[in-house]
Amino acid sequence: MRHSKAPEADGKRAAILVVHGIGEQRPYETVDAFARGIASKAGAPERLSHLLFELGTEPASAVRMKLTVPVGLAQARNLDIYELYWAGDVQGRIKLRQVLGWVARTSLTPLRAWSVQPMLLFRERGAMRRKALIFLRELFRAFLLMVLAAGIVLPFAYAAREARQVAGVARSLFDAAVTAVPTGGAAMLFVLWVLVVFTGIMLARGWLRLLHARRGAQMVAGTWQGTEQQALSWWRKASATAILALTIPAVLLPWLTGFSLLNLVRSVASAISAPPVYMLLGAGVLAWLLRKPLVSYIGDIALYVTADERSEFFRLRQHVLKRSTNLLRWLLMDAGYDSVYVAGHSLGSVIAYDTINRLICEARAETHTRKTTTLRDALDRLHGLLTFGSPLDKIYYFFRQEVGPAEAIRAQILSSLHGFRKMSSGREYGTLKLEPYDVPLLENLLWYNVYSRSDPVSGYLDFYRVDKQVVCRYWNPFSAHLAYWNDEGFYDTVLEWLTWEVRGAIATGLGGDGVAESSQRFRRAVEGTESPA
Repeated sequence: MRHSKAPEADGKRAAILVVHGIGEQRPYETVDAFARGIASKAGAPERLSHLLFELGTEPASAVRMKLTVPVGLAQARNLDIYELYWAGDVQGRIKLRQVLGWVARTSLTPLRAWSVQPMLLFRERGAMRRKALIFLRELFRAFLLMVLAAGIVLPFAYAAREARQVAGVARSLFDAAVTAVPTGGAAMLFVLWVLVVFTGIMLARGWLRLLHARRGAQMVAGTWQGTEQQALSWWRKASATAILALTIPAVLLPWLTGFSLLNLVRSVASAISAPPVYMLLGAGVLAWLLRKPLVSYIGDIALYVTADERSEFFRLRQHVLKRSTNLLRWLLMDAGYDSVYVAGHSLGSVIAYDTINRLICEARAETHTRKTTTLRDALDRLHGLLTFGSPLDKIYYFFRQEVGPAEAIRAQILSSLHGFRKMSSGREYGTLKLEPYDVPLLENLLWYNVYSRSDPVSGYLDFYRVDKQVVCRYWNPFSAHLAYWNDEGFYDTVLEWLTWEVRGAIATGLGGDGVAESSQRFRRAVEGTESPA
């Protein structure tokens, strides 16, 4: 991989690598949201720049903003924001049935690992004072997940056992639908189906999205003007007219053809009254309704967290991790950057953590293979890790590698390979204890974890040594996981994480009040009412 130095710029430079989370992300969507959030808080009066850097065989994009006040431990005034886009690598790689099977198997984890759970759970805050509560919580969690696994597997297993009866019901349903339309039969049913589906898709994917585009343009430009905006406005009105024109025949056609909705409902109710049919139908409808979040969100997790080297998904995980490691290594080795930061949302926080952990292992291996330790030195420029909406604790709980009581050496090797800021297990190894290994301390790295109690994915990180954990007060559990990106309060925390003054407050033991005071001083500096020095 070739490496080229970035163009010179006035003052010191810092870089942030942002890693998006689960879902159908689009290229540069992540860097767009993060850059807008920082620019709205850090004071970026000058025009932003799009820069291209040579990274291997492909150019790497960055958005540069020149800040009015120094940011970061190195007090850089030029901030380059990169993104690791990995959604395209996993798109379409997993099917709904594979996701459901993975969820069912994962749901059994608390029971399968019951004998070793105390070694993990008693590392939580104040665990010894809450032993009974932790035990009852784990018992309830194991039972609830067992019910989930049974709910996924049993309807399909029962329907498979009664396959002949299910096939007969399918034929009777089609006959009932055809006979419900006396005039035209199957042909008229086809026309009705096309009209209803076409109108529904046009409404959901066309007209409603045009409304969203209008609001987005107003947020950026402040008005709904210009040729492009006028064209979109006309297109929206024309689309509404077309939807109305299609709705009229869809409503009138059943009335003109003598369509009997009541007879159809009765026929369908009679046909699906058999237990194997309505159980399969209910499970199928629920899976269909949830197919997008299951495949796009849960599927991404299933693809990345698979640690079994025999699995087809393991190679995909290694590919994503290789790309992230190459990009972060390139940023760290660029002497033009005085400091480098990594921010990861959702599953992106797990990728960010694994990337740093892998670079630490590379730096350790470097000392045994070369005379110079360039990567170890470069890691000193890694000044921050920000995890938000992070499932790190949950990933560790469900997918950690299990180690038997007698496997003392294996346990220590795994701890050595995956030990970045991880809490010690407290396990005694006696005469088999390995010599202390030389790990880069990353003393300049400040780790913030931002989470919301309403966010079902994130949480307080008990199993890792985090410098500060921040709670965002979101109330809607359905939108909380994505709420960070558009929350002004979250970007206040981002600036606090970047600000060198806050590091001084933490280092001198000022605690929360000291951090808040430093953050207020930084805000006054942005507004021009106080010098940042």
